[in-house]
Amino acid sequence: QARTDWNNKDEYPITSNWEMLQGNASHNGFQPVILDETNFSFRWNESFAYNPAGVATGEGKVFVVAANSNSELIALNALDGNEDWRYAFGGLSSSSTPSFSYGKVFMHSGGHEVTALWAINADAGNLIFRSAPGGQWSSYSAPAVFENSVFMSVWYYGCMLVMSVDGETIL
Repeated sequence: QARTDWNNKDEYPITSNWEMLQGNASHNGFQPVILDETNFSFRWNESFAYNPAGVATGEGKVFVVAANSNSELIALNALDGNEDWRYAFGGLSSSSTPSFSYGKVFMHSGGHEVTALWAINADAGNLIFRSAPGGQWSSYSAPAVFENSVFMSVWYYGCMLVMSVDGETIL
């Protein structure tokens, strides 16, 4: 069991990144720590002019999908809240909560001709791959990443699409 006695330099909590919706591929939000909320304080605060689609964390960053006119993925420095980079997808009809794993940020988009799985380099903010469209006008949940695979639901006719984290279709 992880410990949270901040006064003892030999004890520290062991947590994982909040990589996707509900924290992990099981979507259960479990972190193996017990935290004392009296030791918490604000480090930084960010306000958005739009409704963020959700967040994921990894590599010292907080990833936010902005449901604005450019449909942007924004990487904020987890320590100070400053913007590290921004990737504009360009007018998407819908976008999912981001997921982080294997040094990539994954996001689903929906709409006519823009339905895709996107993979963005978490460090630099450049496009790694965009999957071929496979459906339209759906609302997608965050991609679930597990064992080198990315799982996405509600493709055509309520099916599931599985891709490798490198963009190759598996199922």
